[in-house]
Amino acid sequence: MNEKRSAVTFLNVLVLICILVSHLCLEVDGVLGQPKKMVSKLEKFWTTSQPHAVRDLGVNATHVVNLEMCRSRWKLMEKWANYSGAQIQRWRATSFAGVDLKTPPIPLVNVPKHKRVTSGQVACSATHLKIWRHAWKHGYKRVLVLEDDVVLTNSIMDNLAQYLSELDEFTSQSGKQWHWITLRKVTLQSTLGEKIFLTFKDGRSIYTSAQFWGSAAYVLSREGIAWLLSHLTYYQHPLDVQISEFQRTRPDFIVLSLCKSGSNFERHCPENTISFTREMKEECSGSASQAGSTKFGTSIPSLWRHRSNKANGVSVVY
Repeated sequence: MNEKRSAVTFLNVLVLICILVSHLCLEVDGVLGQPKKMVSKLEKFWTTSQPHAVRDLGVNATHVVNLEMCRSRWKLMEKWANYSGAQIQRWRATSFAGVDLKTPPIPLVNVPKHKRVTSGQVACSATHLKIWRHAWKHGYKRVLVLEDDVVLTNSIMDNLAQYLSELDEFTSQSGKQWHWITLRKVTLQSTLGEKIFLTFKDGRSIYTSAQFWGSAAYVLSREGIAWLLSHLTYYQHPLDVQISEFQRTRPDFIVLSLCKSGSNFERHCPENTISFTREMKEECSGSASQAGSTKFGTSIPSLWRHRSNKANGVSVVY
């Protein structure tokens, strides 16, 4: 009898702790000591709201980068897709565990001597390169790439295809090409200096982007795919830092931003993207790009220029 009372008391205390610790915890299983998985408000909204019809985003494919060990994130992305009408394809990311810095999938060249390289950073760049090669090989006109902890807002999903269509028309008339459109960024410069590239029919503008970090949500044109495959032929910096370096040193690399600009800019562009909470990321809440073995720039070859682009399968030369 005392044992039963102790068990009931323990269960009551557990429920009380659950309520106090987090409003996200919904209930406790009948089995003692086995709390149910916490369900975020966002996940609950996706699974209980009326789903949208399939949406055309104006791209040939939407690839979601996802590590094999982070299947819970992919399941959440599927729930978002089922609700939002997004047609997504899982792209299995190269794992840091599968990258040996002695024989990396991308040559390590000209890494600043004071910087360190992790196998996770190299794996990240290798993953995106594979997506670009796939897109080029299959003749994609445009591809949308998302990391597996970022989703798009309804607002940008409702308008992206129209914006891309208007960009096509503008490019056809003006001859001005673009390569990369960021939907999410952490800016490294003031956005007050960003210039309007095009104002759309609904009044929203797309800008020539200030330098930024962030590769969690972006669109590439076919010209952008070709440009990157012919220029990013070795690893020198983490991917988003490399894109920023291209912005700084290569005026022929045209990077646009669909984020708000000037004094209206907000970090990570919440008008376009929503981030998973730490609880939603579960077993993969850490940064995979910082994981794995490490090597410093002092031990990496320094070459003036690395010209090989044959592996990327494009005819454009550096």
